[in-house]
Amino acid sequence: MHLFGLPAEMDEIINISKKYNLHIVEDAACGFGSYYKDKHVGNFGDIGCFSFHPRKAITTGEGGMLTTSNKKTASLLRSLRNHGAVISASSNSENSFLLSEYNYRGYNYRMTDIQGALGITQLEKAHWIQEQRISKAKYYDKLLADVSFLKTPICPEHMIHGYQSYVCLFEPEPTNFEKLPKLNRMRNNLMIALEKIGISTRQGTHAVTLQNYYRERYKIKDEDYRNACFADKLTIALPLYPQITEEEQQFVVENLKIGIEKKL
Repeated sequence: MHLFGLPAEMDEIINISKKYNLHIVEDAACGFGSYYKDKHVGNFGDIGCFSFHPRKAITTGEGGMLTTSNKKTASLLRSLRNHGAVISASSNSENSFLLSEYNYRGYNYRMTDIQGALGITQLEKAHWIQEQRISKAKYYDKLLADVSFLKTPICPEHMIHGYQSYVCLFEPEPTNFEKLPKLNRMRNNLMIALEKIGISTRQGTHAVTLQNYYRERYKIKDEDYRNACFADKLTIALPLYPQITEEEQQFVVENLKIGIEKKL
């Protein structure tokens, strides 16, 4: 998973897959514009999965895209997205009047023409969108350099972060499970205070291990996955989009500082 636009360490993952003869499926939902060692994510594994949800860097309104270099896999995926059809009804062959055959139990995951048109126009300005997202993220880095209660995103030199989100860890003091309820309450109160003055933030991420279905099915306790628990309870995503101005970013950071000074 290339979380928030930060590439995963693909060399390590590829080595593990070779050792155990595993397939690699890249969750690149947040990965548009993200590179690992000069190669765009979604091109390392057997399949790459991208999202075009409205919150993503580029959008078609909903839906996504799969990438693969395997022709057999590509053919199967095209069939599965179209009810399992193996011959297109719009084929130019001499038997194009015949209906398709269905060799698989497929789905209706076809993109509409309207979604496709929207996606094409997004691609035409995709370079500008990514330049702006990275530039705005770097400006946040600068503004937050002296803000000790937030840990800002990191990006190793061999990666390019796509910054689908700018997610920080709220940590005004060293975190442990005893302090977690208090720190979680402080984070939530800070976000409430920001919302009251028109600054929209979001919980940075969910932890699967805290969702009821998985907790109950696998008998998971918070301490079993401590870092996932801390990420769920203490992350905060700051406003980030190509059109945000430096003045607006300054307003966000100034009010973050004011909020923490009030000892929420």
